[in-house]
Amino acid sequence: MPNVSPENTRRTISRINDKIDRYERDIWRWEEKKTEDAEILIVACGAASRSAAEAAKTAGERGKRVGVFRPISIWPFPVEPFKKAAEGVKKIIVPEMNRGQLVHIIKEHIPENIEVVSVQHYDGTAIMPEHILKALEEN
Repeated sequence: MPNVSPENTRRTISRINDKIDRYERDIWRWEEKKTEDAEILIVACGAASRSAAEAAKTAGERGKRVGVFRPISIWPFPVEPFKKAAEGVKKIIVPEMNRGQLVHIIKEHIPENIEVVSVQHYDGTAIMPEHILKALEEN
């Protein structure tokens, strides 16, 4: 039977985390669209990212400069590419089909003067582009 002592467990977890920290830039995966001159950035992953892309397209047709940042890897989160995409934005919309786990990561990595709006659905329904557009148009 393997030795599952607290010390061995700590060593194993530390080894794995150290390895991820060392290679995080190689692990990061993300996509971004129209982030270069965006005033508003939508950060969405998973199923919500399709609605985010559609909402950004519609908002663009209405004259708003909206970009989309889609983290494909959540851990480790692609911090540096996200910060670059968020440069110059005034507002970040974070649509999630959960209780808001991603929004905490976003808030951790941006200046306090950027407004962050969380759009959460955790009732089994999908976030639709209209939900995101409503958050874009408020304020």
